[in-house]
Amino acid sequence: MASVYADHPFKLLETPTYRKTKNGGPIRHTGIDSVMQEMCHVHNMLLRGLNSIYLQALHVAAADERNFARVAGVMDGNVAQHHQFEAGLDAFGDYAQAVLAGTDKYGGARIVAMTICGAKIVDTGLAESEFSAAGMIPNRYRT
Repeated sequence: MASVYADHPFKLLETPTYRKTKNGGPIRHTGIDSVMQEMCHVHNMLLRGLNSIYLQALHVAAADERNFARVAGVMDGNVAQHHQFEAGLDAFGDYAQAVLAGTDKYGGARIVAMTICGAKIVDTGLAESEFSAAGMIPNRYRT
């Protein structure tokens, strides 16, 4: 019998700490190690969600099809914010490439301005995404 857990068909990522310890390596506790660990957890959460969709899609009752397909626009605002942020990342990447190619000069003030502009979008998006995600929780499960 296949596993009932949401760990397939898309394989979950091993956390950096697990990968190091299973190979006998030392565990480091630097800032970047913590970030890598948390990033792995977030990606595994997304993979489990995708696996859950894959595993449940064939078992959705006709009465639940609309609910399975979409929670009415709950993340639409967040999607728009992500698109706003992408434009800033593209501009930052283009600028970095131009500096590397020698077609533009590095300017710390320009980097700061790009960072502040992007941070405002990210700050708003992160603050609002938690509330949007909470909107997907059925009322009967809210505390």
